[in-house]
Amino acid sequence: MIQEDDESLETLESGSWEDISRSHRDLVAPVVTPSGHPNRYGVIPWRFPGSVELTGISALSDALVGHRRWSSPAALAERDIILGSNQAMFDSYIAAWRTKAVTLFQEV
Repeated sequence: MIQEDDESLETLESGSWEDISRSHRDLVAPVVTPSGHPNRYGVIPWRFPGSVELTGISALSDALVGHRRWSSPAALAERDIILGSNQAMFDSYIAAWRTKAVTLFQEV
């Protein structure tokens, strides 16, 4: 969870939004775990070779991995679809998301 200041995480010891964003953007492990503890066995100092960068599938999925702020109007609109009561809009959103994810994955 991102705090109201759009920077602090739910567990303050686990770093900041910027730290998580950087890890996802650069496809590297964060310095600390989500619970705020240091990685027990160390962190490889390079990008994991099997990493696949998939961004731009949706505003909401980009917000989940720190590529977009949660306060983005597009992320908020998609959040409302996912958490809303309109089943047809939800189904359409999920179908479009899956189609785009598969297409982007196949391009990589």
